[in-house]
Amino acid sequence: MHNLSKIFKFPKISFTSIYRRIRKIIPEIENDNNNVLAAIDSSGFKITLRGDYLENKWHRKRKGWLKLHAIININNFNIIDYSITNEHNNDAKEGIKIIKRIKNKIKKLYGDKGYDSKAIYNELEDKAIIPPRKNAVTLSKGSIYRAKITRFIRRFSEGSWKINNNYRLRWNVEIYFSGIKRLFGETIRAVKPENIVQEMMLKVY
Repeated sequence: MHNLSKIFKFPKISFTSIYRRIRKIIPEIENDNNNVLAAIDSSGFKITLRGDYLENKWHRKRKGWLKLHAIININNFNIIDYSITNEHNNDAKEGIKIIKRIKNKIKKLYGDKGYDSKAIYNELEDKAIIPPRKNAVTLSKGSIYRAKITRFIRRFSEGSWKINNNYRLRWNVEIYFSGIKRLFGETIRAVKPENIVQEMMLKVY
């Protein structure tokens, strides 16, 4: 680093100083997303480089992984809101928390069957473009919006419903997560809990 400072003529700085400055970074969402077509999904990130073989061989305690739950603008791939949880958090239960914070910004929200929740349908009403599970009933028990989609699928087909609602747009959130992992990797290298969360946040942006 000192040699580089001589070549490029900038003040000397140590790796410790760089580390401390990085740890002071607090990422914030800065966008004016309103009335947007959005998609929601989650993806896991490892918090250890140790593989399953080493964990089993040496009987190391499994560290698990973190889940990034995110809602993105499917037109420009900007993130609208997100949350970070452990691997055990249910997608739909975590999703409704995010949706309640930003539902006024959403025009349509695309999600997979993991977000088939009456609470989400009722919160977004006809803005929810989420296919119900196969065992969904056509009666309006708890959500008239979910029942409406179910009746359409039973009468025609899930494929027809997807075509009518441009459901293919949901794949943009898959592309978003794939891009993050290809660019930054799927492993979190930080050790301290607060640094782990910060590294996840920096990956998002």
